[in-house]
Parts: sequence; structure tokens; C-alpha cells
Amino acid sequence: MKQEELFNYITSRDCNKVWQSACEIIKHSHNKEFIKYFIPHLSTIIEKTNKLEMGGFFAPNQRFVDFAIKIIEFHKNKENCSCFLYIEKFHLSNSLLKKEIKYDGFNPKKEVEKENIIFITTCYINKKWVDYYLVECCKCKKRFKVEEREGHYMFWNWNEVE
Repeated sequence: MKQEELFNYITSRDCNKVWQSACEIIKHSHNKEFIKYFIPHLSTIIEKTNKLEMGGFFAPNQRFVDFAIKIIEFHKNKENCSCFLYIEKFHLSNSLLKKEIKYDGFNPKKEVEKENIIFITTCYINKKWVDYYLVECCKCKKRFKVEEREGHYMFWNWNEVE
């Protein structure tokens, strides 16, 4: 989908289209050229996505919308490498949760395919299940320990490694 169509989706107030657009923006989170289209429209996006009932009981779907907005804000004010988005904390705007959360949908295998990171090593539990990956950002060489977990859905917890 092109940026103009994504903008129309995310501002449509149709929850399915908003979610679809937000996921696409997240997919391109490290591509500033792609994201910069949305920067002048940031206030409109925030206004049009405010107070939507996005659903999601165990894992609020609002997190996709809020993180897409956080990505646009990040590229607007970019001071760090985009790998910072792996560990960035944010608030859900339409939620009873009053704590900061991290987006947990960055699949390291897909990040490797997009050439954002490289695998250093993979650690397994009982030689069967992935416990965590040690990865490195292709841009700034920062390293992360990425824990792979599964519950209601598959998720990944990224932490910077010193």
C-alpha cells in the first residue's frame, strides 16, 4: 500500500482500516523515507485515531495505532538510530493501563530479512525451543538480547546488551 492510501486508512475511523494501516507503518518503522510522508500529517492522525474502540482483550489493539504514531514522532524528532524503536516505551492512549509498555511485535527473523539487524547467536531451551537471540543493529552495531515467547500470541522482548 502507498503512503497516501495508508493515510486515508489510518484517518478513516474504520477500526479495521486503522489497524491495517498502523501495522503497515510499523512494518516500515526503520525506513525514514517511507515514514516522512506521515510527519506533516501527525496531528491529523492523532486526532482521527483518538477514542476509537480498537478491541483486543488480552493485548489491546490500540497498541498498534499508538506505536505507529510513536514511530512517526520518532522520525520527526530523530536523534537516535531507529533500532531505539525496539526498546522504546510508550503509553496506550485509549486504555485503562496507566503504565508504559514496549511494542512486542518486532519479529527478529523479519528484521533480519529487512536487513535491519543480523543474528549473532541463538540460544535454545532443551535444544528445541528458542530462548533468546543475540542480534546486532546493521546501522549502529548496538546489540540486543531478544527473548521469544508465546502465550495468547507470539511476542518478542528486546533489551539492549552492553
